[in-house]
Amino acid sequence: MEPASSHAENSTALDNSIMFLSTSIADVQGTIRHLDAKVNYLMVVLATPFLKLEAIYQKCLFLLNLSNPWLVCTYAVLVSGFALSWALASWTSLQALAAIDNPEKRVSGDRPGGIFYAATLFKLRFIDAFFNRRVESEYESNAHLEAIPETQAEIQSELALEHMKLVFIRCIKLHRVRYAYLFCRAWIALGGVLWLSWLHFK
Repeated sequence: MEPASSHAENSTALDNSIMFLSTSIADVQGTIRHLDAKVNYLMVVLATPFLKLEAIYQKCLFLLNLSNPWLVCTYAVLVSGFALSWALASWTSLQALAAIDNPEKRVSGDRPGGIFYAATLFKLRFIDAFFNRRVESEYESNAHLEAIPETQAEIQSELALEHMKLVFIRCIKLHRVRYAYLFCRAWIALGGVLWLSWLHFK
């Protein structure tokens, strides 16, 4: 028979683990929301060229029509880099905001049912993006209730899975946001060079 002190220690360890995972999950969720906010601000900046598209085009065209062929080649490279960095910054920003396909697929090893997120409870189709169809759950309420973990060990396992999924989402978003800002800085720097060059030659 297991001593009472050992059982109490195991229970305390599980409590601590659950508290740790819950706190970490909340922190990761907060980081994800913060990253989404940063991308939203960045996309506002990246949308500004649409308001001045004709002016930007005319300035670039002016630089590409200079009489010096070496300058034309130089500005052709700069204009291409300017356009490419904007396109890459916009694409990585959109990717950072886009929904990640089931992150559970990225978790290796044996996994619990994933009841915390319950991603398989409802299956939606393309048409559900436009209309409110009658969509029933994949499982009946009593089956869903039975799947909910009851013991601390089961709760710990579910939280650990959710933690790993959220960490993947945070990592991929952070990776994409980092590159989005990198490309945006390159776009702004190249744009500054082109604008100053236009001021010089006009």
